[in-house]
Amino acid sequence: YPLSVQMRPSNIDGAKGAYSLILEAFAEGNREQLKDLLTDDVYAVYDQAITDREANNLTQVTDLARLKGAEIVAAEKAGSLAKISVQFEAELSSALVDADGKTVDGDPDLLSSISEVWTFERKLKSKDPNWHLADVAPSEGDDLEADPTPDTTA
Repeated sequence: YPLSVQMRPSNIDGAKGAYSLILEAFAEGNREQLKDLLTDDVYAVYDQAITDREANNLTQVTDLARLKGAEIVAAEKAGSLAKISVQFEAELSSALVDADGKTVDGDPDLLSSISEVWTFERKLKSKDPNWHLADVAPSEGDDLEADPTPDTTA
């Protein structure tokens, strides 16, 4: 990847933290926290997924058992916008349960290995030091019936 955008080890640690926070916030339907972690476009996708879940009286149950790795796979700078793509390798379980606690999709006890590329962006001149999730590519690996995070790229 181009060296025009440098990522320090602390930034990759931040990306790992963001991965966990976003998984948790989406499962909990915590729109307020998601608003601070996502770009407006990604927030709209996540908000709609939460709204659809709520309309069907479903709850997302996601357990990140282990984040096996996070590696920068691309970085670019376009004008005043920096983007960094991170490939996450994780083991997790995910399910949708109804109001009675009955699993309707996925399996809360079955761990799956997934590989996803998340792209974060940040306006370089912004006073906000935080990177925001701008894209989630479809996962590779085990197919999860109950996706723990909506994809934003087909």
